[in-house]
Amino acid sequence: RRAVLRRFHEANPDAEVVGEDLWSGTVPALRQNFFRMYDWKLDLIRASGKKSVVATVGWWEPMLVIFSIDASTTEHILRSNFNNYLKSRRQIRILSAVFGNAIFVANHGPHADDQGKSWHWQRKVAARMFTRKLFRGAMYDTFCLHADKVEALLAKLKSDEVIDLQPLFSRFTIDSIGQVGFGVDLRSLDTEAEHSFAIAFNEATRLMTKRFVLPLFHIFGRLYKSERELAAHRRTLHEFSAKVTR
Repeated sequence: RRAVLRRFHEANPDAEVVGEDLWSGTVPALRQNFFRMYDWKLDLIRASGKKSVVATVGWWEPMLVIFSIDASTTEHILRSNFNNYLKSRRQIRILSAVFGNAIFVANHGPHADDQGKSWHWQRKVAARMFTRKLFRGAMYDTFCLHADKVEALLAKLKSDEVIDLQPLFSRFTIDSIGQVGFGVDLRSLDTEAEHSFAIAFNEATRLMTKRFVLPLFHIFGRLYKSERELAAHRRTLHEFSAKVTR
């Protein structure tokens, strides 16, 4: 990783790099701020006085990570030079725990192992689902139906009552996407208890993200408590998916 940092500094002498400790990088700070990750990233950017900062991970990961609020940087990565930014093998191993080999994991463009064939095929399939006609029809009606449920739940609150909106919006999203994508209404907005699929998906996503700061998780596997929990939530997701796609 020392060589990676040296080459980066030579190519970008004015860049702000955080977590240059060769052993732990930004991992201790990331673990401490895991549940306010985006606020923490914004804190780093504001402290730098710039629009982007570069962060290191731990000794097990030579990759550098870019945190940015610069629209031109986002456009460069996601549009202008999209084909140049691929997921590493380690990133694919991390993400595949929840997303398998879906479009969120498959690499794109001519530099991918399969020249982006899997990503391109999945994008074509998704494009047929998310058309203007469908948005104006069934999708619009579905999102409006669940938005009305959210509004009704909020209307029951007392004027001075405090509520955490994140779980409510999560249930709205799960119900809406479940109906649009799978034809299944999970009805999590109709009950106080959260649906088992929603719980498993949220927890699996959280534990998958945790893999970014776990050294050699693919080798030690079940020795990590979080990996054992992730396996249990994956079983719930697979069982639900099998029923839907049967």
